[in-house]
Amino acid sequence: SNIGLADVTDSLLAIKQLVFDEQKITFPQLKQAIDSDFRDAPALHAMIRNKVPRFGSGDEASLAMCRRITDAMRACWRRHTNHRGGKYTVGYWSMSQHVAYGSLSGTLPSGRLAGKAFTPGLTPSPEASKNFLDNLTAVAALNPENMDNNIAFNVKLTAKPSDSRETIVDHMHAYVKSYFQQGGMQMQFN
Repeated sequence: SNIGLADVTDSLLAIKQLVFDEQKITFPQLKQAIDSDFRDAPALHAMIRNKVPRFGSGDEASLAMCRRITDAMRACWRRHTNHRGGKYTVGYWSMSQHVAYGSLSGTLPSGRLAGKAFTPGLTPSPEASKNFLDNLTAVAALNPENMDNNIAFNVKLTAKPSDSRETIVDHMHAYVKSYFQQGGMQMQFN
């Protein structure tokens, strides 16, 4: 199982955009900022958090980067044979390990600070978009053949206190219907 797909995608996007495409910083400058947990580079941290598109934001480049990563992950795992003689399959689910591993991990180029939880499964980071439909569209657009062991898309929705039970169920139904119409395979609500 693989966790933190959005963290990896968002980190590679930050490096690609800021170091290579726009040349706003050098790689050693980014590494120095990461080593200080961005304490010595708050402006860079803000730039990464506010100017670099994230997986699940509706940005085509972020979706393309995520597709490259899932293609590479599948190719890597499929080169190996499991103990039963078959090919390994790739899954994106974490069974809450994203929290444990995140607590042991350092800062990432995506702006995720040391000790913070990774994103679960293939769920976009909460900061990716204010429009939940962007998240749905991005996850649904990934190739399910690259995730033949599981697709954990964890969705946390907070209803308004004034929402009736029927309104909440209607919203959930609309999200699920939209996701599946776009080719989505699995989602779980909290």
